Amino acid sequence: MYKKVYQISNRRKQQLILKDRLKLVTLLTTLFIFALSIPGISYFAIIITFFCLVIPPLSKILRESITIGRKKKTIPAKSFLVALIPLFLFSITYFTAVFGYNLVDETTAIRGVVLINISYIIGYNINFKQPFNYIYVYLALIAGGVVFVYLSVNSSSVSDIIDRSAPNFWKPGEDPVNGTVLDLYSMLGTGLIPLAFYGKNQLFNSKRYNWTAIACLTVGFMSLYTSILLQGRKAILSLFIVFITTTLFKLKSIERKDVRNFYVLLIIFLSLLLIVSFDTIAGSIFKNFEIFNRLQNEGLESGRYQAWAEILTAMPNHLFGGRAFPISESYAHNIWLDVFYDGGFLPMSLLLIFHILHIKPTLRIVFSNLPETIIILIICAMVPTLIGFQGEPVIQASLFYFATSCCFFGLVMRLSQITDLYDTVNEEPSGSEIEMEK
Repeated sequence: MYKKVYQISNRRKQQLILKDRLKLVTLLTTLFIFALSIPGISYFAIIITFFCLVIPPLSKILRESITIGRKKKTIPAKSFLVALIPLFLFSITYFTAVFGYNLVDETTAIRGVVLINISYIIGYNINFKQPFNYIYVYLALIAGGVVFVYLSVNSSSVSDIIDRSAPNFWKPGEDPVNGTVLDLYSMLGTGLIPLAFYGKNQLFNSKRYNWTAIACLTVGFMSLYTSILLQGRKAILSLFIVFITTTLFKLKSIERKDVRNFYVLLIIFLSLLLIVSFDTIAGSIFKNFEIFNRLQNEGLESGRYQAWAEILTAMPNHLFGGRAFPISESYAHNIWLDVFYDGGFLPMSLLLIFHILHIKPTLRIVFSNLPETIIILIICAMVPTLIGFQGEPVIQASLFYFATSCCFFGLVMRLSQITDLYDTVNEEPSGSEIEMEK
């Protein structure tokens, strides 16, 4: 009798594991399709994710109980709701304004409101018992966008690349996508390279780490390749900053047995930086790359700095947006200033509040006892995201990209609330690998 009960229990356990793995694969697939930015299909994919993952009873949204291992915690959703309210108000006020100014059509305005809010809600509702699954989610989101950029660049002509643009792979007959837009995804992709080098610790067994590192390096070097072809400076700048940031973080937590490998990587990185620093050496190595010539001639200079000054100067006299005054560039090339230029002071303030509300959760994760790999993941994602916000017209460039960033911020908010549920050392998963609250 006891043997029969054990067999039933074991069979039930295996069924739950299979069911949860199927949920994980479905989530990763829909997020990857969403990031591909396929007209119609990607929007449908994120809607499916929302209805399958979220839509829990209202009581669970407002007060949720999470169990990881033997630890249990009840999480009031106060921080989540406090952040969701300004995001929702931003989406309503901004898209109402830009639609009123005939800067977007009605369909784009409605889809913008829906995409932005449900992406943040989805990010917050992703809840795993095993923290390494968060890496797979982020990898799926970034890989989709990088594949879209890679396909677009490789379908372009030489003249398009020289002009720093590429045709939209999904809409080849329409206007090409500007290189600065494509560089947004490239920045996120190159940020995965340091994760592959510094991510190995107690979180992964060797087999899992090797496959994850291969995936991160593949996506990272695809991004680097497209960025070099399009002469994008910010992806390379972002890679250096992420490497420096993760190196500084690693210095404070490195184990003695990893010292040799760490210093080998550091020497390689500093050697590459030294080569690029010397014009004569770098000129002979990179003379065939247009991006090097652009860096030599322009450095980090850009007309966007003048556009920022023009908008800040005119801001007190034009609080309602609508592109009411001319600037020297087509866009301000700054997410908050571009929102102001199009939609006005109120949407800009609401978006700024939303982003400020995620500073404390991010710092809480960085200084928490979460596995080191997860902290490095947050650094590798946050740095290129902020660089993109500071230097590109993000919302005007790609609603899908901005929605992806909202999903990431939702993930950050959730992780910051459950840092104490994870031990520094995580064993291999036993039982269910994924927990999604419904």
